[in-house]
Amino acid sequence: MLAVVAIIATACGDGSVAGDSADAVSVGGESLSRSDLNTILAELPESEDGTLDAAATANFLSNWVFITALGQELETKGYAVTQADIDQAVDQIEASSEIDVSTLFGQLQVSQRAVQLAAEPLIEDELSKLPVDSVIPEYLCSSHILLASAEEAEVVGQRLADGEDFATLAAEVSTGPSGPGGGDLGCVDTSTFVVEFVEGSRLVAPAGLTGPVESQFGFHVISVRSMGPLSAANHPEMSQADVDSALQASTTGAQSGQRDVVVQEIINEVNARITSSVNVDPRYGEWDEGLGIVPPSGVTPAG
Repeated sequence: MLAVVAIIATACGDGSVAGDSADAVSVGGESLSRSDLNTILAELPESEDGTLDAAATANFLSNWVFITALGQELETKGYAVTQADIDQAVDQIEASSEIDVSTLFGQLQVSQRAVQLAAEPLIEDELSKLPVDSVIPEYLCSSHILLASAEEAEVVGQRLADGEDFATLAAEVSTGPSGPGGGDLGCVDTSTFVVEFVEGSRLVAPAGLTGPVESQFGFHVISVRSMGPLSAANHPEMSQADVDSALQASTTGAQSGQRDVVVQEIINEVNARITSSVNVDPRYGEWDEGLGIVPPSGVTPAG
């Protein structure tokens, strides 16, 4: 889903402000009347005795503006809300809340949820236009011994050169949390580590023992068991199933990033639509660039 439509929209603009109109707010030719707004606000769960904090009203109007403009943008692009979207929205709302979809507030919730559902095919179609790159991360299988000073790290390096067991020595002297486990850090994406650790490991890659490597955590002596692009051949201690799972996770992460880019592009287009056409009755606030509707003090004015 478009994450932004589930919260107060961050859409902004400097559209003109309506005068003493029957409409509370309008965008792109669609409007919400003051009478309908008052009815809806009285039906909100947070409403007390039919009144609502002015800031909450402004938040509601901000969300209404964004989703209404989103619906207009979808229709322009050929992704208008369908009856199937509406039916699915009703099912979702009835299954997940106690909202009465026969009320004006409930009907608004259905229409707004339907807009969100209608946005999904657009997002998927835009994603399908992007190149699908094979994402192969760099992995590092390693252990380390963490020490407070370079001198201590030099001593450890000499003890290892003299033939002492790495895991036993790590359990004895390492100050890091992995020490009791022999300093083993497993096999993970190099992005997991601080830059200094990765660069120090790369000096002995694809395998080897580093000298003291300084980072913000102290001085590391690193045993690099394997380092390189993720594959079973490059990292023998990983099973093919582990490699396949890690590759899938990496690809999913990259696709998530692409989705964020597509969603932001849609948001930008909706914001541009809002900027050029939003009007707000001044009794509820005004549309201020970067802030959205700025509420007056007190409670929502009646009428």
